[in-house]
Amino acid sequence: MNFLSILKKENFRPLFWAMGLGAFNDNFMRQALIALVAFGPFGLTTSEKSALGGLSTSLLIIPFFLFSSLAGELADKESKSLLLKITKGVEVVFSLLAAYFFISGSLWLLLGTLFLMGLQSTFFGPLKYGLLPEVLDEKALMAGNSLVGAFSFLAIVAGSVAGSFLATLKNGPNLYVPVVLSLTALLGFYYALKQPPSLKLAPNLKIDPLIFRSTLIILADLKTRPDLLLIILAVSWFWGMGSIVLIQVPIMAASLMGTTPNVSTTLVCLLALGLGLGALGANRLVKGETTASLTPISAFVLCLITLSLSLCLHNLPPAIPGSVGLVDFFSTPIYLASAILCFLISFTGGLFVTPLYALMQRLSEQTRRARVIAANNI
Repeated sequence: MNFLSILKKENFRPLFWAMGLGAFNDNFMRQALIALVAFGPFGLTTSEKSALGGLSTSLLIIPFFLFSSLAGELADKESKSLLLKITKGVEVVFSLLAAYFFISGSLWLLLGTLFLMGLQSTFFGPLKYGLLPEVLDEKALMAGNSLVGAFSFLAIVAGSVAGSFLATLKNGPNLYVPVVLSLTALLGFYYALKQPPSLKLAPNLKIDPLIFRSTLIILADLKTRPDLLLIILAVSWFWGMGSIVLIQVPIMAASLMGTTPNVSTTLVCLLALGLGLGALGANRLVKGETTASLTPISAFVLCLITLSLSLCLHNLPPAIPGSVGLVDFFSTPIYLASAILCFLISFTGGLFVTPLYALMQRLSEQTRRARVIAANNI
């Protein structure tokens, strides 16, 4: 099934846009806050700025460890379409709060709101991937995951770049950032409201309020499904490696290559473009089948490309910080080779991870699917 016909589906298109806009908004707020910490009028030392930057990322991640089990149970028990509308409505409330705190310059309240945004994303995660197999048949599942993956990867980087850029403009924190945050959340809620109703697949499931116990139970259940456990471990390996690459690329560009900030931004955009094209290419290579046949070879190629990049970086000439602009960067063979390798790393990563998400959804029992996705998020 081609991508255009899937995007025309009335039960897929609202979910598609709600997911992408949510990914954009989370990363937009995080990067805007980090930029505000770095360049705002708070009188922070360099070490304090670094610590708060790390705290910002942690506040988005911590809710996934704490509440994913509860989110998975709710998504399996209740109608995912109804919960989708509720979680996107909550996102609007949290975004409006964040907008107000950006305008008032309340740094610590912004950090608290970032935790709330991470909490909303925690409950949204099992819904969006759990709902995909309910709105798409098996023949369209791989293509649907390719579309969602490509859009999400691009939205993550677009949100990060836009947040960093707008927060550093004059009137950015008290005008542009609040407006974009609020409008994006409202648009996501609009699409969520258009999502058709879905069934309750496990209405008799009892919700365990003890989140640590339910977390252990969800993870322990994976021992009975070694196929799903391997998929989750592979996806976790990918995101672990991907996080390292995303963190190191700006450092690599500034410290090893001596580039200007716009080169670093361009490299991050190349990573997003590669992931998106890899996600779309995966569907073509497997001819729409939900299979992990690409995984071994793409993992091997990914390691080879990463090794090639490390060798390339080892042979970089000495550079003065801030001396290499975009023109010099792309006209110098060794810098150009590094950029191409960064793109190939992300492209191969898209080939690797996209089929695994589709396979995870297909292999999971429909009454337990959201909890399997929650285990992956943990």
